[in-house]
Order: sequence, then structure tokens, then C-alpha cells
Amino acid sequence: MVAARLLFRALLSVSVAAAAPAANACITYRESGEADFLEADLIFVGDLTDYEIVTAKDGYVDYDLAILTYRVDAVLKGKAGETIRLWWPNSTFELPESMSLHRATLVGVDQGAAAEEPWTGWLHYPSRNAITGLPQVHQPGCSDASILPVAPEDVATVKRWIAAGKADGSALSYGGFGDLGELPARRTAQVSLLPIGGGAVGIGALILAINRRQRRRKADRPPAG
Repeated sequence: MVAARLLFRALLSVSVAAAAPAANACITYRESGEADFLEADLIFVGDLTDYEIVTAKDGYVDYDLAILTYRVDAVLKGKAGETIRLWWPNSTFELPESMSLHRATLVGVDQGAAAEEPWTGWLHYPSRNAITGLPQVHQPGCSDASILPVAPEDVATVKRWIAAGKADGSALSYGGFGDLGELPARRTAQVSLLPIGGGAVGIGALILAINRRQRRRKADRPPAG
């Protein structure tokens, strides 16, 4: 099974390199351990159903925020509903333009409290504050994200690892790795709510002014008869 793991790592490296030619924050790539995902708060098996990249604004700088939506088929650790939306910072590499689809995918998730964002983040939609408040894909610094294809026998192995609290030396087969196509990113640009809010306030002020003027005209009108 070591050969399968090496093959998967090689394919993953080629895929990432093709999608992200430059690293965002890491100078030295760290090979992830096969069982690093066990540190995650939530581990589930499911299918990726949506991949959205939101182009956010920070002053004069644009940056991307990724949201992954999964259908949850089986929860191996923690709790999750039938679907889950995850924030994926992917600080190791740039965000790919598409995500590979597998027969079954294991995902590790960190559910800790998100860092507090400035209130100004709510002045755009989709909001950076709302996105970074989502559960986050587990990804050790300068390493791979905890998103990997699995086969049924791998799921049984992972369940055994979770019960034991550590890997037991048996290897994963990555049998879920399959060419089921690519899911292109759905790109969304943030919209500033300030002009919308300002316009709404302006319209409201105009309506109030018209109502006041009409009331004054009625008050100034001489009584009939």
C-alpha cells in the first residue's frame, strides 16, 4: 500500500503544481503525515457539490476566499449535518481553479472559534466575516489539506485509528482516487453594501421630505367655506 500512497502523493503534487504555480505563504513545503487528519475536530466522508471562490477587497487589494460545500455521507468523528460549508484558506498554495472529484472523499475539519474580524468586513457581500466564521478545512502549515480520496477499506481503517487515538501502522489504499472529472470554481465578486445602504437611506429621506411637504401644504390651505 506504500506504493499507492506514493502514487497518490505524486498525482496530488502534480495537480497542485499545475493549478497553483506559486506558493502563497510557504517557502519550504512540509510532507504531511498519513494520519495528520486525525488531529481534526470533525472527520467525514462525502462528495464535493460546490466550490466557490469569493474575490474580497481589503482597501485597494483583492484576495480570494474559498468555500467548499460537501454532501456528508458518513461522519467518522465529531458531528455534522447532511451538508456542510467549509472555509478553505489553503495558505500553502494558491487556490486552484478547479477541484478533482473522487468516488469518496475524506475531509478533516477544524471547528474552533474563528479569529475575530474587523466589523468593516460586514460592509461587503458575501461577507469576509461570515466566510471566515465557517468551519475550516484542516491543513497543517506548509502542508497538504486534509482532503483525500478513500476506499471502503480505508474508512474501516480510519475508524480504527480514531478509536485508538492514533494510526496503527496499517496504510491507506487511497482506492477512492478516480478520474471523475473536475469541478470548476464558481467565482463571485464581493459587492459593497455602502452604496446600497446609502441609496436606501437617501430614498427614505426623500419620501419623508415629500410627506412633510404635503402635510405643510394641507396645513397652509385655508379652511373650506
